[in-house]
Amino acid sequence: MSKIWTWLPFMMLTICWCNITEAEELPKTETVQTNTRPVITQAIHVKSLSREEAKKNLPVKIRGVITARLGYGFVIQDETWSVFMRLKNNIMDGDHRPEVGDFVEIEGVTDVGYAPYITAERGVYLGAGIFPKPLKPSWDELFNGSMDTQYVEIEGVVSRIEQDGLTLLTRAGKIRIELVDENMDNRIELDGARIRIRGVFSPARGGDLMMVPRLRLSTASIIVDQPAPESPFEIPLKHAEDLFLFDVQADLLRRVRLSGKVLQEWNGQHFLLDEDNGFRAELKTPEKLHPGDLVELVGFPDFSGFSPVLLDALVRKTGTSALPAAQPLSTDNPLLRNNDAKRVRVESDLTGISEDRNGQVLELRAGNRWFIARLKSSDGRLKDILPGSRLLVSGTYIGKGSGRDVESFELLLNSPADITVLKRPSWWTAQHALNLAGALALFGIGSLSWIIMLRRQVDTRTRQLAVEIHRREQTEQRRALEEERTRIAQDLHDDLGATLTEIRFLTAVGSVGTDVAPEIRDQFMEVSEKSRQMVASLDEIVWAVNPENDSLMGLESYLHHVVDEFFRRSPIRCRLDVDDALPEIALHSDVRHNLYLAVREALNNVAKHSYATEAWLRIHWKAGILCMTVEDNGCGFCAEEEESPGNGLRNMRRRLDKLSGHFECESSPGTGTICRMSVRLEKSER
Repeated sequence: MSKIWTWLPFMMLTICWCNITEAEELPKTETVQTNTRPVITQAIHVKSLSREEAKKNLPVKIRGVITARLGYGFVIQDETWSVFMRLKNNIMDGDHRPEVGDFVEIEGVTDVGYAPYITAERGVYLGAGIFPKPLKPSWDELFNGSMDTQYVEIEGVVSRIEQDGLTLLTRAGKIRIELVDENMDNRIELDGARIRIRGVFSPARGGDLMMVPRLRLSTASIIVDQPAPESPFEIPLKHAEDLFLFDVQADLLRRVRLSGKVLQEWNGQHFLLDEDNGFRAELKTPEKLHPGDLVELVGFPDFSGFSPVLLDALVRKTGTSALPAAQPLSTDNPLLRNNDAKRVRVESDLTGISEDRNGQVLELRAGNRWFIARLKSSDGRLKDILPGSRLLVSGTYIGKGSGRDVESFELLLNSPADITVLKRPSWWTAQHALNLAGALALFGIGSLSWIIMLRRQVDTRTRQLAVEIHRREQTEQRRALEEERTRIAQDLHDDLGATLTEIRFLTAVGSVGTDVAPEIRDQFMEVSEKSRQMVASLDEIVWAVNPENDSLMGLESYLHHVVDEFFRRSPIRCRLDVDDALPEIALHSDVRHNLYLAVREALNNVAKHSYATEAWLRIHWKAGILCMTVEDNGCGFCAEEEESPGNGLRNMRRRLDKLSGHFECESSPGTGTICRMSVRLEKSER
């Protein structure tokens, strides 16, 4: 029996623990089984679904109170949680339309938007419902979205009234609340009042369903716990140090009244001194205060910083006096909380000076501690202060840090008079030495670059002169060669041509005598014909040698003459197809001569072997390429036998190859022959 009494407490504890565990554990599905899919009967189970599960359109049947209307749907809340339900049409049985406060039973399926919700398909009105007790969410719950569609209560002091909502000062900070179905135009009396707002919470969302930093309440009701004071400056006056003493009525949402002397303003915060204690203030409405102003302030205390801060403070000016003397700042331990919002002075070395959008920024070092001092542009401008100077700096101390301990600090200066130069830097400093060394290095690099550039220019000019000299030498040689060619052509034409013409004339005269034997007459006729052929050949040689013909127009003109000579006594009719305006391009004598011989060979083949009645010589210019074609309608030949000896095609192809040109011949028996020659000509060909 004693053993049973010994184990009985442990057995009872085990049973209680199991019951507590079973009570706290949410069942995965508290459902009614229908067909193959379970029906969800509690709102908490809908909200607990993952996005993938909610998209499966799981059946739902829930009883609860309608707490808010949101767009095309409502929020329904049961004893477990709340959930949004979207209505496609009037789903209620009978003529009843759902309203806020109704106790209803809803059937539908799950879906998901920002959070899982219900697409309602059928509803039954069960009577008037009772609103649930509102939840009081924490600061984190308000902004992480977990309170979506919950009926909540938020307490605070109205800091600002807007048309669609208000800004509430709470114990955790300021919250911007949008009241969906509340018109704030006529609620000016709420400004400064301590209130509680109840409503269905929904975080504001953007187009991508992501939350934005704004809260939204639907079906909102406002309970005024304490109206705004009519005479806020009649509450008892306190000192800043009194805020740290025990007070049974202390409350972050309870106004306090302080007095002090304005030291400085920075980024919307005013720094003030109350006897030996510094504090800060954030004004409810902007006021123009100057250093030295004596003021009284009424606001809500905040102790999250290094010195007390009055939030949403009302201010009134009571006088003006000189700024207090700055207290020396210990360089051994400058990071103390009680230095915050006080005027201090410290000897330091200036390591740098710069500017930002607010004014000048001085980088200072006191002992082994670096800090900065700021002077607003509106308060003046520092001049003739160089890095390396020893300064005595006076200003308002601003503690910096994320925790309770000061990690660094800054000084706010009121004017350039807050800086006293104790010692100016030596002119010859390490920076100056570096600057001089840099200047010498730049001078050396510049000189070396100039020498290299000058040498490159000399080399470039030397190469240009060499090319120019070579070009001039070639020009002189070409001129001399052209003069010699002109002389040779003239001598051939004047001397040899005249002699051959005379021989032809004499033989022609000798052949017409009556006393000349037939054999002698035939010989005279043969000599005359040979002389004519030699004159024609000499004419070709003179044309080829004469530099005056070194042009594309000269080649075209001479080919025209050759065609006339070839087919004058022939039954073949030769037509010319020449571009109206050939470019004026100079041709080297070799190019001109090879092109002429190739065309002449083609014309010779037409005259001797084609048995044609018509022929064409085409000369065209296309994008820098000279195209010449000799075409006939004669008997043609087999193109596969074009390399046979005696047909001249091999020589024509060889001449075009010398010019880096192209030659092709198309022919077949009975279809005529086409010889195409093309060569690219440059304007500097000559």
